Amino acid sequence: MSALTEKQKIIRDILICCARRRRTITYGALGSKDNVRRTDRGPWTTDLDAIGDEEVKAGRPDISLTVVSQTTRLPRMYRGKELDPNDKERVKIYKSGLERIYEYWEKNG
Repeated sequence: MSALTEKQKIIRDILICCARRRRTITYGALGSKDNVRRTDRGPWTTDLDAIGDEEVKAGRPDISLTVVSQTTRLPRMYRGKELDPNDKERVKIYKSGLERIYEYWEKNG
């Protein structure tokens, strides 16, 4: 975990808290003044990618997938490309992955 910056560790802790509650968090809520003080537009990619990479390397599900758009309730990116809300198959795969995240953090919380 030492590869994460202090801000990334804070973001990760917030995401774990969300997962334990079986909830997602919007980019705006994550960036709020009470959390990391960043707009919903980010930048988010570098931090969320670093967190996701660390989680996968450690054998855990990618906790960064709990961060979603307020409009679509989906992440902007999924598996390296934009997630179109109209792509029912990819949305289904994402939701299945999100459920695995929730289950992992319920058992390992």
